[in-house]
Amino acid sequence: MPVLVACGLVMSACLTTAPRGYPLYEGPVRNPDAVATLRGPIASIDTRDVRALGQSFELPAGCHVVTTRTDVFETDSTQQGYIQGTGPPLVFAFHMRRGHVYAIERVSQAVGSPTRAAVWMRARDAAPDGRTIDVQPVRKAIEVRGCGSENKNDEDPPDSL
Repeated sequence: MPVLVACGLVMSACLTTAPRGYPLYEGPVRNPDAVATLRGPIASIDTRDVRALGQSFELPAGCHVVTTRTDVFETDSTQQGYIQGTGPPLVFAFHMRRGHVYAIERVSQAVGSPTRAAVWMRARDAAPDGRTIDVQPVRKAIEVRGCGSENKNDEDPPDSL
Protein backbone atom coordinates (compact mmCIF):
# COMPACT_ATOMS: atom_id res chain seq x y z
CA MET A 1 0.00 0.00 0.00
CA PRO A 2 2.75 2.59 0.78
CA VAL A 3 4.21 1.98 -2.68
CA LEU A 4 0.92 2.85 -4.36
CA VAL A 5 0.59 6.09 -2.37
CA ALA A 6 4.13 7.14 -3.31
CA CYS A 7 3.48 6.40 -7.00
CA GLY A 8 0.25 8.38 -6.86
CA LEU A 9 2.02 11.39 -5.35
CA VAL A 10 4.77 11.28 -7.96
CA MET A 11 2.26 11.06 -10.82
CA SER A 12 0.11 13.91 -9.50
CA ALA A 13 3.19 16.11 -9.19
CA CYS A 14 4.06 15.37 -12.81
CA LEU A 15 0.56 16.17 -13.99
CA THR A 16 0.47 19.58 -12.28
CA THR A 17 3.82 20.83 -13.60
CA ALA A 18 3.40 23.88 -15.86
CA PRO A 19 4.45 23.34 -19.47
CA ARG A 20 7.83 24.73 -20.46
CA GLY A 21 8.13 27.70 -22.78
CA TYR A 22 9.54 27.63 -26.31
CA PRO A 23 13.35 27.86 -25.97
CA LEU A 24 14.85 30.94 -27.65
CA TYR A 25 18.48 30.07 -26.97
CA GLU A 26 21.17 27.86 -28.50
CA GLY A 27 22.27 24.50 -27.15
CA PRO A 28 20.67 21.84 -24.98
CA VAL A 29 17.51 22.35 -22.91
CA ARG A 30 18.28 24.21 -19.67
CA ASN A 31 16.72 23.95 -16.22
CA PRO A 32 13.98 26.55 -15.53
CA ASP A 33 16.21 28.28 -12.96
CA ALA A 34 18.89 28.77 -15.65
CA VAL A 35 16.66 30.80 -17.99
CA ALA A 36 14.13 33.61 -17.82
CA THR A 37 10.52 32.75 -18.69
CA LEU A 38 8.36 35.18 -20.67
CA ARG A 39 4.60 34.73 -21.06
CA GLY A 40 1.87 36.67 -22.79
CA PRO A 41 0.45 37.89 -26.10
CA ILE A 42 3.80 38.50 -27.77
CA ALA A 43 4.45 39.38 -31.42
CA SER A 44 8.25 39.65 -31.39
CA ILE A 45 11.29 39.21 -29.17
CA ASP A 46 14.48 41.02 -30.23
CA THR A 47 12.87 41.57 -33.69
CA ARG A 48 12.16 37.81 -34.14
CA ASP A 49 8.51 37.13 -35.02
CA VAL A 50 7.26 34.61 -32.42
CA ARG A 51 3.49 34.78 -33.02
CA ALA A 52 3.37 31.20 -34.32
CA LEU A 53 5.45 29.83 -31.42
CA GLY A 54 2.89 30.17 -28.62
CA GLN A 55 2.66 32.44 -25.59
CA SER A 56 5.43 31.11 -23.35
CA PHE A 57 9.15 31.41 -24.01
CA GLU A 58 12.46 30.66 -22.32
CA LEU A 59 15.28 33.14 -22.89
CA PRO A 60 18.85 33.64 -21.71
CA ALA A 61 19.43 36.34 -19.09
CA GLY A 62 20.03 39.84 -20.43
CA CYS A 63 18.08 42.64 -22.02
CA HIS A 64 15.35 41.66 -24.49
CA VAL A 65 13.05 43.93 -26.50
CA VAL A 66 9.50 42.54 -26.54
CA THR A 67 6.62 43.79 -28.70
CA THR A 68 3.04 42.80 -27.88
CA ARG A 69 0.46 41.48 -30.32
CA THR A 70 -2.12 43.92 -31.68
CA ASP A 71 -5.04 41.49 -31.94
CA VAL A 72 -7.28 41.23 -28.91
CA PHE A 73 -9.55 38.30 -28.15
CA GLU A 74 -10.39 37.79 -24.50
CA THR A 75 -13.16 35.86 -22.78
CA ASP A 76 -14.52 36.87 -19.41
CA SER A 77 -14.08 34.71 -16.33
CA THR A 78 -17.56 33.19 -16.75
CA GLN A 79 -16.83 32.26 -20.41
CA GLN A 80 -20.11 33.96 -21.37
CA GLY A 81 -18.70 37.01 -23.10
CA TYR A 82 -15.68 38.11 -25.07
CA ILE A 83 -13.78 41.15 -26.28
CA GLN A 84 -12.45 41.26 -29.82
CA GLY A 85 -10.55 44.00 -31.64
CA THR A 86 -7.14 45.48 -32.20
CA GLY A 87 -4.92 47.77 -30.20
CA PRO A 88 -1.55 49.42 -30.57
CA PRO A 89 1.55 47.32 -29.93
CA LEU A 90 3.49 48.04 -26.75
CA VAL A 91 7.26 47.67 -26.50
CA PHE A 92 8.99 46.50 -23.31
CA ALA A 93 12.72 46.37 -22.60
CA PHE A 94 12.99 43.53 -20.10
CA HIS A 95 16.29 43.23 -18.21
CA MET A 96 15.79 39.52 -17.63
CA ARG A 97 17.31 37.45 -14.84
CA ARG A 98 17.59 33.68 -14.60
CA GLY A 99 14.74 32.03 -12.67
CA HIS A 100 12.42 35.05 -13.02
CA VAL A 101 9.04 34.93 -14.78
CA TYR A 102 8.04 37.93 -16.89
CA ALA A 103 4.33 38.12 -17.68
CA ILE A 104 2.46 40.45 -20.00
CA GLU A 105 -1.28 40.26 -19.63
CA ARG A 106 -4.35 42.00 -20.93
CA VAL A 107 -6.71 43.37 -18.32
CA SER A 108 -10.28 44.27 -19.15
CA GLN A 109 -12.99 46.09 -17.24
CA ALA A 110 -16.60 46.86 -18.10
CA VAL A 111 -17.17 50.53 -18.89
CA GLY A 112 -20.67 51.85 -18.37
CA SER A 113 -22.47 48.71 -19.51
CA PRO A 114 -21.80 44.99 -19.84
CA THR A 115 -21.37 45.40 -23.61
CA ARG A 116 -18.50 47.94 -23.39
CA ALA A 117 -15.05 47.37 -21.95
CA ALA A 118 -11.67 48.99 -21.65
CA VAL A 119 -8.64 46.77 -22.29
CA TRP A 120 -5.05 47.56 -21.30
CA MET A 121 -1.77 45.70 -20.90
CA ARG A 122 0.40 45.29 -17.85
CA ALA A 123 3.71 43.54 -17.33
CA ARG A 124 5.29 42.07 -14.19
CA ASP A 125 8.64 40.62 -13.18
CA ALA A 126 8.27 37.83 -10.60
CA ALA A 127 11.39 36.70 -8.73
CA PRO A 128 11.80 33.07 -7.60
CA ASP A 129 11.07 34.13 -3.99
CA GLY A 130 7.67 35.56 -5.01
CA ARG A 131 8.53 39.27 -5.01
CA THR A 132 7.09 41.14 -8.01
CA ILE A 133 7.51 44.52 -9.64
CA ASP A 134 5.59 46.17 -12.45
CA VAL A 135 7.48 46.78 -15.70
CA GLN A 136 6.53 49.86 -17.70
CA PRO A 137 6.47 49.94 -21.50
CA VAL A 138 9.17 51.85 -23.34
CA ARG A 139 8.31 55.52 -23.84
CA LYS A 140 11.30 56.60 -25.98
CA ALA A 141 13.37 54.77 -28.59
CA ILE A 142 16.56 55.52 -26.65
CA GLU A 143 15.35 53.16 -23.90
CA VAL A 144 15.84 50.15 -26.20
CA ARG A 145 19.01 51.26 -27.95
CA GLY A 146 21.53 48.48 -27.46
CA CYS A 147 19.10 46.34 -25.48
CA GLY A 148 18.84 43.56 -28.06
CA SER A 149 22.63 43.16 -28.09
CA GLU A 150 23.26 43.93 -24.38
CA ASN A 151 24.36 41.12 -22.14
CA LYS A 152 24.29 38.36 -24.73
CA ASN A 153 26.85 36.47 -22.62
CA ASP A 154 23.90 35.08 -20.61
CA GLU A 155 24.73 36.92 -17.41
CA ASP A 156 22.13 38.37 -15.07
CA PRO A 157 21.81 42.17 -15.25
CA PRO A 158 22.01 44.16 -12.00
CA ASP A 159 19.29 43.12 -9.53
CA SER A 160 16.08 45.15 -9.68
CA LEU A 161 14.19 42.97 -7.18
